[in-house]
Amino acid sequence: MASDNNLEGQIPDQFQESPSLTVLDLSTNHLTGSIPASIASCQKMVTLNLQNNLFTGEIPSAIAMMPTLAILDLSKNSLTGTVPQNFGSSPALEAVNISYNKLEGPLPTSGVLRTINLMTLGAIQASVEAYYHHVLTVMP
Repeated sequence: MASDNNLEGQIPDQFQESPSLTVLDLSTNHLTGSIPASIASCQKMVTLNLQNNLFTGEIPSAIAMMPTLAILDLSKNSLTGTVPQNFGSSPALEAVNISYNKLEGPLPTSGVLRTINLMTLGAIQASVEAYYHHVLTVMP
């Protein structure tokens, strides 16, 4: 864990060297660049917290394939694009926060996102907000 340490720069793209990593908390720093897709090589990761940084680019779709990922917080960054369609495919996923980014388009309607508490998704800005409100009102 290296949260709230005023770290700067990009995350090194060398996660394939840490396949047993279970928790990565780099929240509340000044990290930039895109989130490396190699994070998905950490097949035992349970918690990924990258909130409150300066990340840009799209959410790597490989994150959705992490089999033990239970908690994902990518909020308060500048992530763009759409939420990947396979997002939420991880069977262990319990909580997701992607709020306060620059994401567009609808949330995926398949996978685990249908069964987890949608309040944990947070309030997504821009055009996603309207869709999110619609999903909350029609979900049983």
